[in-house]
Amino acid sequence: MRINLNRKILLLLTLFSLFQACNKEDDKKDDTKKENSFKIQSDKALIDTNKEKTEHKHNDAEELYTCPMHPSVISNKPGSCPICGMTLVKKIKPKNIDSKGNMKEISLSSSQKIMANVKVEKAKYENMIKEIDAVGKVTFDEKKMYRLSSWIAGRINKLYINTTGANISKGEKIFDIYSPEIFSAQQEFLQANESYLKLKDSKFNDISQSAKEILESSKQKLLLMGLTENQVNNLKTSKKTEPNIPIFSSESGTVIKKNVVKGQYVQAGESTFELADLSNLWVEGNINEQDIKDLKVNQDVIITSSSFNDEIIETKIDYIYPMLESDSKSLKIRMNVDNMSKKLKPEMSVKLKIKINLGKKMLLPKTAVIITGKKNIVWVEEKEGIYTPKNIKIGEINGDNYSITSGLKENDNVVVSGGYLLDSESEIKTAGSQHNHDQKPKNQVKSEKDIGMSNMKM
Repeated sequence: MRINLNRKILLLLTLFSLFQACNKEDDKKDDTKKENSFKIQSDKALIDTNKEKTEHKHNDAEELYTCPMHPSVISNKPGSCPICGMTLVKKIKPKNIDSKGNMKEISLSSSQKIMANVKVEKAKYENMIKEIDAVGKVTFDEKKMYRLSSWIAGRINKLYINTTGANISKGEKIFDIYSPEIFSAQQEFLQANESYLKLKDSKFNDISQSAKEILESSKQKLLLMGLTENQVNNLKTSKKTEPNIPIFSSESGTVIKKNVVKGQYVQAGESTFELADLSNLWVEGNINEQDIKDLKVNQDVIITSSSFNDEIIETKIDYIYPMLESDSKSLKIRMNVDNMSKKLKPEMSVKLKIKINLGKKMLLPKTAVIITGKKNIVWVEEKEGIYTPKNIKIGEINGDNYSITSGLKENDNVVVSGGYLLDSESEIKTAGSQHNHDQKPKNQVKSEKDIGMSNMKM
């Protein structure tokens, strides 16, 4: 009994499996039939649509229908989209389409112009001032930098200038130096002066002249050791030698480097102080390589510094260096700046704005130009409410303006606001206009069939 029961259960399970397999096969066949049927209907609809587009006569006022989701589907009668099944909507065949499918012109009513915020300006030639922004740095005027050196070897016994940054005036005492050479030279001068006083009235001119020359030579020796005319004259009057001789500055300026201290021995020619005149400074700026073609000496430059609330300093380019900087590949320029106020400090960072007069150029606001990957377009109002696109070439950029090198004439009414809306309108109108009799949309039909097959599977 148990064996018979097991056989019955096994038989029922087998029959149930076969029944399920048959149902799946039937469902699969039904799906395939539906898919093939839909494919045939879609292909037939596409062929009919393409045939209608090829055979119908063109009329500027002809009513056309298109799919909102697939603008490439065009029909001259109502119906459904063969791709997605949506109801076709009516549209008017666009006017003024050239042979390449580009929009020749667009017309707008007064209300449409207001809604699209379309504004026009006349194209005209204006004086173009190009502005170059750069950064710069304040430096010393190399023409007004001085080095004070020791004229003789000796020991610095006293320093009158002890700090970097101190101001020195020409003729000011800077240090006392002891030097055996100066001591001997003073003695020689006094002896030469005494001999001259004895021999100047000699009956023999050669003797008096020789004495005078010896005195002059000893005087020059003292001057070359750093003594002044007054010091030599005082020595002649007092007839007293001084082991410690005060040395005076031969230039005025600010100490930017102090090289000696009290008690230091120095050699002849050794640097003691370095001075710079801060009443006049240089500003050096770096200009990017792409901006250097229009640079010239004497062009106007405006200098500002955040340290002084962007107070403006006006100057001109004084010098353009002959080579690019090796690290930044920029060109260095130089300006002279009056600094009697001493506001500017060496090593200070500043901003530069260079103004370059490029002469008369046709200028348009950037908002008027529609830049695409291959061309630049502006819309021109040929007459009231009629707009046509024109290809142009752009030159220099001047702030918010472009200079136009070709494509426009003076006094053309150019759209400076709303041009992008006109361009998008032309794209919309030309999107469905590719149904000319001379060009059969073979690739388009193929693409639509592919879409229909791949996206419509159930």
